[in-house]
Amino acid sequence: MAVGFCLGWESLPISVVFSLLLVCVAAAILQVLAFTGLVIRRLAYGWRMVLFAVPFFALLTAIALAFRWFPPEKGGAWVTFAAIFLAIFVAVSLGFELWFRLSGKKYDGLLGQYRKKREQSPR
Repeated sequence: MAVGFCLGWESLPISVVFSLLLVCVAAAILQVLAFTGLVIRRLAYGWRMVLFAVPFFALLTAIALAFRWFPPEKGGAWVTFAAIFLAIFVAVSLGFELWFRLSGKKYDGLLGQYRKKREQSPR
């Protein structure tokens, strides 16, 4: 919607809505496969991110081609597309990492308080 607004669209074509629905479904499936223990039990988080990002970028590119998000012959548009994907992926990944670290410190602090209180209370 934001891109459509910037392009001056007053409505979204059904093909755009359908292509975005496909992207959402694909992203959800890939997240389940990459980030849960459902398929792969033991894998470092960094490799899980790669396992998600590479197929998702390929699928996103295929959907962009199939639904002609921009002309296939415009190489610059595809480079921009890849750069935007990479920038968003890095920003979201860093945001989650920061949030997890801050949350972890908060819960470590609460756990420390609990243990200290438990040690001080008579048994």
